[in-house]
Amino acid sequence: YAMTSLAGELVFSYWDGDDFYPVLRLEPGLYYTRANITKNSFDVPLRFTPGLKVNDNLYVIGGFSFDVYSNPIIFPVAGFNWKISDQWNLRAVFPRPRFSYLPSKKWEFFVQGDVNGDSFRNGPTDDHRTNNAVLQYYYYRAGVGFNYEPVKGFEIEAVAGWNFKRE
Repeated sequence: YAMTSLAGELVFSYWDGDDFYPVLRLEPGLYYTRANITKNSFDVPLRFTPGLKVNDNLYVIGGFSFDVYSNPIIFPVAGFNWKISDQWNLRAVFPRPRFSYLPSKKWEFFVQGDVNGDSFRNGPTDDHRTNNAVLQYYYYRAGVGFNYEPVKGFEIEAVAGWNFKRE
């Protein structure tokens, strides 16, 4: 099966001085298999990740991901964000840890891991076992990327990586 998604990302954040922290991330989109897009293909996975400021350089983060088509429906998100210096940052937040180098306020270069997955709604088939069934997969990935913020509040991010394992 070809599993395809066409989704956007909407993030609600709070500001603390010059920095902002994502709290609620919505990913509305179409998650489907083969070429069958139906009304059941639409899904809105979300991630809720509030943080607690320990000091100016350390935040503890805890929350969850929620997706009605996933198993489990609620998945824990936890970790910490440590600003090592003005140029180095360690975001040790499961399931997507990241180690970053920030040469300026506008640029961030990073390596990251990712334990994630998606759920896809299968289209109509003649087989009762797969007719409109939910297909799910997980992947383990490592990658490199960059984040560019040309104006405050607008970011462009690109990541390239390798999937080590898919289930």
